[in-house]
Amino acid sequence: MSGHNQIVSVTFDTRDIQRWALIDLPEAVQRRVVTRALERVAAQTTRNIAAAAPVDTGRLRRSFRYRLNAQDTVALLYVLEDASYWRYLEYGTVYIPAGPFIAPNLLLFDNLLREAVRDFFNQFVIAGFGGIAFG
Repeated sequence: MSGHNQIVSVTFDTRDIQRWALIDLPEAVQRRVVTRALERVAAQTTRNIAAAAPVDTGRLRRSFRYRLNAQDTVALLYVLEDASYWRYLEYGTVYIPAGPFIAPNLLLFDNLLREAVRDFFNQFVIAGFGGIAFG
């Protein structure tokens, strides 16, 4: 994808399925839970980063995006090319003090993902696996 600078790639570790007790669910349900949770948390993290970004013209806030890979196991968070100056604001320069607004939100990603997986797991169990047919 051209026209963007990748900030981070967050991979859903499939070993988490075992740790989070999803292993007993059918594979189709596991995939659906993981996909929905990752989508929710990537969107929420992107919104949180944008909200925490410093504002001058508003271009930086409008430039944050995310997407999931084809397997829905990796969330790519990125900023559009026209706002590549985010690095200077995040990490600082000789003349500009660092003002982290991305890193603090990324630190929350894992906990948010755990909560989202738990929420979707509960929804699927309550709803009888979300209408997924087995067999």
